[in-house]
Amino acid sequence: MLALMAQTATLDADPYVAARTCAVATRKANAGDLATVEEHARYMFYVMHAARARPEGQRIIKRVGTVMSAPLPEVQDGEVDGLIAQCDKRFPRLDRATAANLPAEPIDRDIMCLTALGVLHGGAEAVRETQPDDPWLDRLRAPEMQLMSRLNKKVLERAGLAEDAALTEAYDRQIRASLDLGDALAVGRACGLRDD
Repeated sequence: MLALMAQTATLDADPYVAARTCAVATRKANAGDLATVEEHARYMFYVMHAARARPEGQRIIKRVGTVMSAPLPEVQDGEVDGLIAQCDKRFPRLDRATAANLPAEPIDRDIMCLTALGVLHGGAEAVRETQPDDPWLDRLRAPEMQLMSRLNKKVLERAGLAEDAALTEAYDRQIRASLDLGDALAVGRACGLRDD
């Protein structure tokens, strides 16, 4: 019976529903827990795809909270493996994120990289709560500081991003664009992040 369910589980044509289903399947594949930064990045990738699919007039970061708090689609245990395979095809996480595919403009590239590291940082903080020796927060510190120093006040002013609204729009635009390259870990690696 479980094998039949796995064969018949199909992602919805609606990208919002499909992405949320992929988020649920990701959690279920990990026994309901996101115990690693990698799992967190994968989960957030699907949540952000759902937020992008139905923005409802909100910036993607604000919409993420709404997507995460909405009632979740049901995924049966026997459907998880089949759905994960479909999710990997529908929302590729790894194969397009390379340094060559990052934005050509240095400020856009730095903003995209910083947003990806921000997602990883959130996952690292969650993991650190249950695994105090997890290295990810330490691993992220230097690259985050480098990016923040490059995105200093003068640079932002020259780019017309000194006002909060303009900067928020730039971050939102780069988060949306990053989803076409891969999850936060793939984008972070393309930005030069070492995860060893």
